[in-house]
Amino acid sequence: MTTSRKLFESYYFNDWPDSIQSSSHSFLFPPHNNADITAESIRTLFAPSAEALYVYRPSKRRRTLNRAVGRSEKSHLPSMVISYLYDKYLRTFTVSIIGKTDRALHGFLAFCKILGRQSIDDIQRSDLAGYVEHEQERGLKINSVKNHLQTVNVFIQYLVDNDMLPADMLQKKILINREDNL
Repeated sequence: MTTSRKLFESYYFNDWPDSIQSSSHSFLFPPHNNADITAESIRTLFAPSAEALYVYRPSKRRRTLNRAVGRSEKSHLPSMVISYLYDKYLRTFTVSIIGKTDRALHGFLAFCKILGRQSIDDIQRSDLAGYVEHEQERGLKINSVKNHLQTVNVFIQYLVDNDMLPADMLQKKILINREDNL
């Protein structure tokens, strides 16, 4: 029993004695002779290599960004949407904001495609008003429509700042009033 306790004293390869690290046992195949199975041969057999210990797992924010970018690429959305999402990621926005931005922009640009707009340059101010009506007809609550419109307005401001759209696009923003609670 003392042998099995020593066998699992440390899981780190660097902590193992030099005699085990430099043994001639194979890492891939067990010993052919069952009588030769010792603690040293088992330890050598299951010794992890340095590469096996590290597994790349992106953060939750990065996975959300990757999912949003993949969705945008599948939908053949303009590259400005992808660069905007990367900008949000680099400015350390939260997971929920990146996901909500992706969904809101995807919905807006899908609505613009229904209207026959083939590129971002074709978007007009009247499309924003039509989008608000479309979202209200879908049955979304006023706060949801307001949040979607705010996301689209920030995206359009990003396009204006990068000279993709004219500056008069957001001269007078569309405002949505909430109902007052009693």
